[in-house]
Amino acid sequence: MSSHARRRVEPHLTAASFRDARSRIIERHRAGARGLAVVSALSDLYDRTVPDVFQSVPQSAESTLAIVALGGYGRREMCFASDCDLMILAPGAA
Repeated sequence: MSSHARRRVEPHLTAASFRDARSRIIERHRAGARGLAVVSALSDLYDRTVPDVFQSVPQSAESTLAIVALGGYGRREMCFASDCDLMILAPGAA
């Protein structure tokens, strides 16, 4: 990612916007949205949120770490009660 596109996100702001977006997805489901559309929307929400949170780590650590989505998130099958399974990879870490 280029430096001009990089933005720092305050964790509490990210959490608030995440909760708002998640609530809107739940309301869409209650209004009759199809299951596949809902799990895709939730997965998309995590796809937007995880990198924002990841970018809040110090830049030196950020450049050497990688995040891998596992479980339901890795399969893009996030549900309302799903947890977000992530594996963080660092060079030389066991």
